[in-house]
Amino acid sequence: MPCACRMRSNGVYNPGCFALGDPRLIRPHIEGCKTMSEATARKPRPKFLALNEIRLPLPGIVSILHRVSGAGLFLFLPFLLFLFDRSLGSPESFAVYKSVVSNWFIKLILFGLLWAYLHHFCAGIRFLLLDLHKGLELEAARKSSRVVLVVSIALTLIIGVMLW
Repeated sequence: MPCACRMRSNGVYNPGCFALGDPRLIRPHIEGCKTMSEATARKPRPKFLALNEIRLPLPGIVSILHRVSGAGLFLFLPFLLFLFDRSLGSPESFAVYKSVVSNWFIKLILFGLLWAYLHHFCAGIRFLLLDLHKGLELEAARKSSRVVLVVSIALTLIIGVMLW
């Protein structure tokens, strides 16, 4: 362990320098011993966060997708409310709804929102069970995260094909 104490040149201990902050642990400076600040100053620090080098386990990916899907649903809520309003108003507004929804790009966005809703729902049930201390073991957590991904994708494909 690096020495955090220094001795004055006249052989008297420096009263402001304590090992581990406890005055009873004052130690004389040993030749070649680095101070704590010198030891940490030479440690190379990363200059940037390399996101492509981070390898998250599957439960971590499901957790991040849960947050992303929730944020996506929140951000697209005005669009969904607009479509809902157009579909229920009058026959003319329903024609606007049909013209908007018939666009392939809008269908792709709605398909993504369908996945976001189903994933958020399935992952939310998983997190509720985790809050109840069910499935906290490593293998159970991995299996439940795999089930969330498979079920949300399968339900998205089934409901998406039925709707379009």
